[in-house]
Amino acid sequence: MLNYKNCKTDENTLFSFIVPVYNASKYLKKCVDSLLSQTYKNWEAIIVDDGSQDNSWCIIQEYAQKDCRIIPFHQNNTGAGAARNKAIVMAKGEWIVFVDADDYISSDYLSLLSEKTSGNDLVFIDILRVSEDGKTIEKQFMSKYAELSKDSLIRGQITGYINWGVCRKCVRTSLLHQNDIRYSNFKNGEELMFTFKEMFYSKSYAFLDTKPVYYYVEHQMTLSSLPLSDPLGDIVEPLKELIKSVHLYDSYANTVNAFNVFAVIVSIDRLTGLFSGKELKREVSSRLKKYHASYETNAGVDNKYLVLKAKIFIPLLKYNISWPIILISRLRRFIYEHRKKNKLPTEQISNSKEND
Repeated sequence: MLNYKNCKTDENTLFSFIVPVYNASKYLKKCVDSLLSQTYKNWEAIIVDDGSQDNSWCIIQEYAQKDCRIIPFHQNNTGAGAARNKAIVMAKGEWIVFVDADDYISSDYLSLLSEKTSGNDLVFIDILRVSEDGKTIEKQFMSKYAELSKDSLIRGQITGYINWGVCRKCVRTSLLHQNDIRYSNFKNGEELMFTFKEMFYSKSYAFLDTKPVYYYVEHQMTLSSLPLSDPLGDIVEPLKELIKSVHLYDSYANTVNAFNVFAVIVSIDRLTGLFSGKELKREVSSRLKKYHASYETNAGVDNKYLVLKAKIFIPLLKYNISWPIILISRLRRFIYEHRKKNKLPTEQISNSKEND
């Protein structure tokens, strides 16, 4: 374990890492070691144990005893959002850097980030999606969207075309406090709501495009292990209310419809892995009713930033034709299992940590 007992630094800007932890003992040491390896030394790490049942809390305490920059906090299990909210209140840094407990970062993350913070409220970063053994699965560069307008960035993130996870950007702490930006109580989709508010209230932002600095670990999951059949459907209505509260709904109704399309396709994809036969038909029918109930009939669908498969399925959803979505989902799952069995690179199947 790395050990830094001297907490004095010469750098001016203090960064606050926020790491929510739940049963992450298998990965936690690699995560915290990557924080300790930073070449930029002026940081604190608020690590919140969210009622873990493994030895995560013991690991956190061990690190805290050896480095005064590690600030441990333990709470009953209330979810990652609540853990992050607690840490936001505790943070003393000018900037907040979110890191998930099963991910890790490069040693020059803060050093490179510090060059981009001046005059900005947000800094987007490039990440690598990697397997548990460190092999690159996909490059996910936020910097490729640097030329988009703020409006396009917001719409792209709402529709799911652009990843919305909080670990993909760093935020000035004062932006969160001045605008009362906190995680909602929703079990799923809370990061989208948080990201929308960050983007809406930010006056300026930058992109850290020097190199990928964040390693997003993709864990192997069996198809039956996907726990949520509708991870995004329940926030369609709250998203509407949020956008109405900032007086943007008239111009964003079609984008909310696009999110509704994205959410129902993700749900049907998961239902296909969980059910079959009449049970699947019943579950899909129920989900389509929910889709139509949330659909804004006076607005179209903003399909500029929808993924291709979502664009294709829009007219099918209008007439409750779901079998092509189910067929394609089954085909993708067959290919996934085949490639997994033969130890070939596998495509992600709607199991992102950002969607759960």
